[in-house]
Amino acid sequence: MIAIFLDETGSVASFDGGVDVKDIAVSGIRPVRRQPSRQKTKAVMKARSAADDQEFDIQQYISPKSDHEKARINEAIKASFLFQHISPANREVRI
Repeated sequence: MIAIFLDETGSVASFDGGVDVKDIAVSGIRPVRRQPSRQKTKAVMKARSAADDQEFDIQQYISPKSDHEKARINEAIKASFLFQHISPANREVRI
């Protein structure tokens, strides 16, 4: 824990020694921001949009399933709340 005391001379005293207030102002210490600046936000959003524009081939990640495997998957997700209201056509696409 660091304790900082201000006295009437304008200097800061702490457990690790004294630091002059003028030295802090000259060294360029800036307050901590809780939110990123507008420039930073724009740069991040630009990078994200560039990543979204890349081509993605989903077919390389789909593995063909036999009728037996599809039946087992349907049986496993039958009781799941997330899949109760999916139409049979959508269910076939998901599996």
